[in-house]
Order: sequence, then C-alpha cells, then structure tokens
Amino acid sequence: MKKLILFVNIIIVLALGMTIQADAKRKTPALSRKSVSVKKGSSAKVSIKNVTPEKTKWMVNKAGKKIITLSKKKKKAVTIKGKKIGTATVTAKVTVKGKKVKPLKCKVRVTKKSNTTVVSKKTAFSGSVKVSLTEEGYVKLRYSKAAGARTYLVQRKNGKGAWKSLKTSSKTSITDKTVKEYTTYYYRVRANYNGSHTAYSTAVAIKTGKISGGGDNEEPIEPEEKTAKYTYELKTMNTADTTLYNYVYVLIYVKTENPDLLTIRLDSGEESENGNFRYYIRRGYEDVHYIGTQNAVNGGYLYVCCWDTSGEKNLTIQEKVGEKWVSAADMKIHLEDYDKAEHEWARSVMAEVTDDTMTKVKKLEQLQYYIRGNFKYLPNNGERIIPLTVNVGAYWEKKYIDCFDATDIMCLFAEELGLEGHWTYAGYLNHYYATVTIDGIDYDFDASPASATGLITDWEYVL
Repeated sequence: MKKLILFVNIIIVLALGMTIQADAKRKTPALSRKSVSVKKGSSAKVSIKNVTPEKTKWMVNKAGKKIITLSKKKKKAVTIKGKKIGTATVTAKVTVKGKKVKPLKCKVRVTKKSNTTVVSKKTAFSGSVKVSLTEEGYVKLRYSKAAGARTYLVQRKNGKGAWKSLKTSSKTSITDKTVKEYTTYYYRVRANYNGSHTAYSTAVAIKTGKISGGGDNEEPIEPEEKTAKYTYELKTMNTADTTLYNYVYVLIYVKTENPDLLTIRLDSGEESENGNFRYYIRRGYEDVHYIGTQNAVNGGYLYVCCWDTSGEKNLTIQEKVGEKWVSAADMKIHLEDYDKAEHEWARSVMAEVTDDTMTKVKKLEQLQYYIRGNFKYLPNNGERIIPLTVNVGAYWEKKYIDCFDATDIMCLFAEELGLEGHWTYAGYLNHYYATVTIDGIDYDFDASPASATGLITDWEYVL
C-alpha cells in the first residue's frame, strides 16, 4: 500500500512539474520598460513585448496628464513626451485573443531639460537616381530602393525655379508626363518612413526633346484607370442606439458578390498609414450565420474595425484588379472621443449616487453597489461567454461587463476622487478586483456582477 501511495505521489509531482514548465513557457504580455526617465521636451518609446495585441488602449493617470503627453499610439508601442517636471503613470490595457489581460503599467519620471543642444541630421538618401527619356519623349525616373521606406517623394524644378513636389509613390520609378519640349529639368528624391524621412538625393538633370503627339500643346494621354469588377455596399452593424467611439469595435457589413476574400481590403487613409486603424477577418459572434470560410456571411462579409482616434473617418473598400488595388466604395463614420465620454459618464454616476457628506471610502462603496445593481455579466450559457453583435459598444451604454471591466471602472472612480487604484488577483478563476489606497490603508472593491446575471439560452440572429 505504501508503495502504491509513493507511486501516486511521484506521478502527481511529475504532473505538477510538467504544468509548471508549460506555464513557464507560456508568453505573457509585458512592457519593454517598467519605468522610464525622460527629459522635459524629449521623448521615449515604450512597447509591448512577448505578444501581438489585437487592441491596446494607452492611458495616463489624471495627475500625469500635466506631466507627459502620449503620441503615435499603436497596438504595440507608444511615444511618451515630457511636458513638465514630475512623475506620471502610463497604463496599457491590452486585449489578446479576444480576452483582456491585466493592465501593464510604466512609471515615468520627467527631469530637467539638458542645456546641451543636439542637432539631428537626416540620413542621406542611399543609392542612385537615374533619368532617361521614353520613346514618346517623357522623362523616366528610376531610383534605388531604400530599406524600410514606405513611400518616396519626388521633386522637380526647371532652370532657377523653386523645387516643387511632383509625386509621392511607393514604387521605385515614375514617368513624368507633364514635361514640356526642349526644356531642362532637375529631379531629386527622398525616402519616407513612419514619422521621418531621409535627406533629398543629389539632383539629376535631363533635357527633353520632341514629344510625340504635339509636345507641350497637348495633355499627356493617361493610361486607362482600372475599376472594380464587383459592386460593394457598406453598412454598420452596431445596433441603432449604439454610439460609435474610438477604441471600440465598429462592425461593418460589406455586401458584395465578390467570392474572393483575398481581393478585398479595407483602408482608412492616413489612419491606416499611422497604425491608428485596423480590421479583423474572423468569425466571432454567435448571432451571425457564417458561411464558407473566414468572415463570409450571406451576401458578403462581416468585418470588425477599430480606430485609435476619434473624429470623422473615411472607410474605403479596395478591390485588387490585376496587380493594382482600386477603390470600390466608401463610407463616412463619426467616432466620439472614448476617454472624454467615459470620464463624463463616471462623473455623472458619482453625482447621482454620492454627495459631499460621504467619505471617499463610502463613496467608492456606493459606486460599487451601483455597478453591481445596474450592470449584468457578459452574456453566457453558464460555461462560456456568448459574444453577440448587439452588445458591441461602450460598456456604460450596453451595461454588460466582466470582472476586468468592473475593476477598470472602480479604478476610474478612484482616479476621479484623486486616488490611485490597482488590480488585485482574487486567487481563482482569473478573477480580479480593485484595490484603492486611502490614507495609507488598502480597501478592496469588487463590483463585478454575478455570472448568473448574464445567463441566456437563445438569441436573435442579425445576419
């Protein structure tokens, strides 16, 4: 019997060892720096490592907004600029594989600006620039490819005139069909990167001759523009009472007869280039009848879109025709400011359920009861979450949350009261609650509704 017990114990230890080893190999999100020091007027970059987030919300604590500013907010990185001497906390709220993870925090210290002046020099354009004449007499410009460049800006001038931008292109050659006959032109090129660019290349010159078809008295014949083969209609699928915000998913139904998903893409202009717009091709909602593969639905496709900035957005559907992407349809979308609206909502709730006679502890207790009494847990069947399109939107409008959202909300209330809250792991089922320090004492607030409040057994389909 003792040998049997010993054998069972060994098996348990080995199993635990394998579990621990597996957990050690599992990658968890982390910031590249837990603390950073930056001089006033200077910038530093903080990035997310180990994973590629689907969504990241970068935030600064209330007091820290006077100390630093955040820019170039992307899924994996943010730029921090020192504005005033002091300290601040940057928080990254990350979503990985559809699930929120514990917020990542970085302490920022802004110090006195250095008296040393640093003069930065732009990198020289590497490679060569060559010009030649086509058979028709136009100018053909070719230049070397620069590693990592997104686009190239070509400028032109003639004689002693000023340089003027001719074209921005992602290709390494262009044809200038706006030239005049028997004229000398000078060209130069620079490579554009995200947020920077090289210096201009050394200028090259060429003189035109006779241009076939009438020279400078006729407009050059432009190649025929390619058009989309299929038709497209765009429609937002968020419910009619849903306000659209940055950081929150916008569901777009693209009605089309195009059977090839690989020839369709979404674009939002500069927002796409700056990394402030992204979209997902995936199945994700239980109230949608998906057909075929990926995000195909009856009559078209359902896309999940997200912007990091608010304001007027232009969303374009592009179709690949041959080797070229052409615009096929577009729509305007207005996004309200998520951070502003969230804080306005928090203040309105605080004004409704608290008053000046209450202590800060009492106020947070009342706010905790308010969330529990007015919100439901995310729709579920008792075993798993049931994602529905009708619940896609800002949590304070939809009134469905989980413990992660509840913890965020209590930390937001704490911030409005001039306090700082943080996440605390409950020790079971990936459950978290908020801990707020008040006068040197830690108080715990768990505002998460019971999972039973979100139980559902059936639902209506939207597609």
